Amino acid sequence: MQDMYYRMLEPFRAEDGFLDYENFVKALGFVSDSLITICDSDEGFKSLVESISLESSNIPAKLQLNGVKLEYAAKRDLDLKGEEEWVVILDDGYYKDLWAIFKDKAGYKAERLVNLDGESLLSLKVLQPEGSSNPILFIHTTSTLYGFEIGSDFTISELVYDFYVKSLLFEVGDYSTFQVFYEAPMDENQWWIKSPWLGYRWASEENTFTSDLVEYMIFEENDPEGVIDLLKPILPLFNNWDVDWSHDGAKLYYLHGLAYELTGDEANAVQTYWTLWRKYPESPYAVMARYKLEPMP
Repeated sequence: MQDMYYRMLEPFRAEDGFLDYENFVKALGFVSDSLITICDSDEGFKSLVESISLESSNIPAKLQLNGVKLEYAAKRDLDLKGEEEWVVILDDGYYKDLWAIFKDKAGYKAERLVNLDGESLLSLKVLQPEGSSNPILFIHTTSTLYGFEIGSDFTISELVYDFYVKSLLFEVGDYSTFQVFYEAPMDENQWWIKSPWLGYRWASEENTFTSDLVEYMIFEENDPEGVIDLLKPILPLFNNWDVDWSHDGAKLYYLHGLAYELTGDEANAVQTYWTLWRKYPESPYAVMARYKLEPMP
């Protein structure tokens, strides 16, 4: 393990803190850089996990007996097959990583999921969307969201990777969805943060999540009432979202107005289109709203 490597170097350090290579080679017969390759931290941890007997159930205790520093350990049914796996955070003082530990026919195996340097784990959630053959593991850290598909043999594929995520809201129904709420960007260098909110739904034909939840509810599910209820608490978030390079707010206002229009609520449709025209006058959605507001000859 990496921390064991650095501890081993201590007796060979000079007074200035740098390694005394001459004494190191005399004592051990090889240069220190070669040891890094031999003792790769990931491979070393995997080998240690694989050495644990299948009869052992308290994997964290076994790891700690072997000098592994764990910040976190919990059991989760990651593949939704009824048997819980271990999720651990390994902190060796230099790196902090989240690992999954599971069983196969040969013994215990470990797969590194994410690097957590500088961040903390906020939540873990496993769900299986309608139409998906495999469950999805969501990992929410201080500001990042990861989503991994867990295959039948514990092959792990990344489906979601998002930054500056503040909070999440999940719902599993006829079509599985999740909503992401974002931290406001600091400047234009964070151009990818285009909205305080995005709504995702599981697209079974693509075997992934897509960020077209509102459009899907209106045009595929024919559910304008659901869109009205969904967007009512979302649109006020744009009042404090001063992002010049985003049209997401204009699009959502337009879809909200369209939902009112489709339900026959003309008064709220007009009010929403008017708000869109006033808030986002340069947006193509404002142009479409303007034509809806202008009286017909």
